[in-house]
Formats: sequence, C-alpha cells, structure tokens
Amino acid sequence: MRSVLISMLAIMFCITALSVIQADTSQKPIAVGETATGFSFVKLTQMDERISYSRHLTDKVVVLIWWDKGCKVCKAEIPLVTKLLTAYETNNVIGYIVNVDVDTAPAIKIYNKMFKKADHKLPCLYDMTGTKLKMSYNPSGARPYTLILGLNKKVLYSKSGFDTNNPDTEIALMKRTLDTYLASDEYTQAKALHIKKK
Repeated sequence: MRSVLISMLAIMFCITALSVIQADTSQKPIAVGETATGFSFVKLTQMDERISYSRHLTDKVVVLIWWDKGCKVCKAEIPLVTKLLTAYETNNVIGYIVNVDVDTAPAIKIYNKMFKKADHKLPCLYDMTGTKLKMSYNPSGARPYTLILGLNKKVLYSKSGFDTNNPDTEIALMKRTLDTYLASDEYTQAKALHIKKK
C-alpha cells in the first residue's frame, strides 16, 4: 500500500513538473517578425485623451516601454531611451512609456520627477487593461518591457528587462534595430503605401 502511495505521489510530481515546464516555455515575449495586436491607451495625465494605434500610429515606428512606480530598472532605462529617440524625431519614430499602476497618483508624481530636468520627455500612457494587453506581448509580466513596432505593427524588438550593468549595449541594440529598419526597402515601401492611402 505504501509503495502504491509513493508511486502515485511520484506520478503527480512528474505531471506537476511537466505542467510547470510547459508553462515556462510559454512565457516568452512576442517574437521579432510577428504582428502585434493593436492597442488603445489614455494619457496618464489627461485621461480624457486617448491614443489609438489604428487612428494615430499606423504610419509611425512606435517604441513602447511598460513600467510601474516600483520598478527601479524602468527608471534607469527610460531616460536613456528618451535621449536615444531625440535623434529620430524627424524619422516618423515616436516613443511612449506605458504605466500599469492601479493607483495613478503616485505614478504621475514619479513621471513628473523623472523628467523634471530633462530637455525632452516621452509621453506617458496608461494601460487601463492593467497588465492584460502587456501580457499578450510579454506573458512573463516582467517590467520594464520594451517593444518596437515597425509599420503595420510588425515587431522589430521585444525584450523583458534592461541590463543596468551594460546600458550602452542595450541602447546600441535598440539603435541598430531602428537604423536597420529605417534604411530598409521594407520600411520605404510601407511608408509609400501609407502616403498613397492618405
């Protein structure tokens, strides 16, 4: 009887372990080259103003960084990405940071403090779905989560976390991603198609 019980426990353990392994393999961010779902956010500081991908951003390269008030790594990444994106202001590249805090008041204070002395700042959007939308891109739920979308919502860059020990490497990879895409025939053709539609 005891051996049967041990055997049953062993089987249950294996099934549990297998399910954990299966869950872990699904916790990967949306892959580069895939097509992302659309989104619609309100502005953190102006909740009556909404930014929708389909209405405002289809002809732009979009950089999104999800963050929350307790994420110290987010606060390290965001100013660096902001500085990077100033070089692309005339290239149809736009960046947003996306907050997921339930209580927005502290997030607004941190946002204002983060850019208090900055010459440029990224607009801050608020994900009213909580983490639902971000989880569709990045099931692990890790923050910061950075996503770069080319025209037609094609994923160019998808990364959880930010290596604060090698920030230059991280920023260089984003820069290379943007430069390569903006110089590509794919971008030129997609941009021409959008202009034609207008």
